Amino acid sequence: MAKRLATFAASLILLVFLLACTAHGQEKNTSLCRVDIASIKQGDNVGLSQAIRGKATIPPGAYLWIFAHREGLSVWWPQGGGPTRINSAGEWVVLATFGEPKDAGSNFEVTAVVVDKSASDEVEAYVRTTEKEGRYPGTRLPVSKQACAINTVVV
Repeated sequence: MAKRLATFAASLILLVFLLACTAHGQEKNTSLCRVDIASIKQGDNVGLSQAIRGKATIPPGAYLWIFAHREGLSVWWPQGGGPTRINSAGEWVVLATFGEPKDAGSNFEVTAVVVDKSASDEVEAYVRTTEKEGRYPGTRLPVSKQACAINTVVV
């Protein structure tokens, strides 16, 4: 009986250890991907266009896109004309457009999405098509395959 109890206790300790290691590994993976929108804060007033700055750490082979939309819409507009460039200090800047003159005074959401090459190519194709046609219907946010900490800001 004592031997069974000792085996059970050892198994339980091993299980707890493995669960703790798994949880720690998941936290570590999310810390490899983080995007902070720093230059605008909740409730800030913005003009029709404004540079947005932030910091980011993303995995190799991933692409950062910044999106904005008028609050209440289900579609978004990619900002900056392409994937966001992150410098060696982890800083980025994107010129964002906040609607049209008729949207002045409205709330806008700004968010970031970290995507793989395939999703980035799709967003870039949307940008090129809208530029060519001169129509900007908005698009759905691409699905991120990264576990990434991102702050969304309402201005």
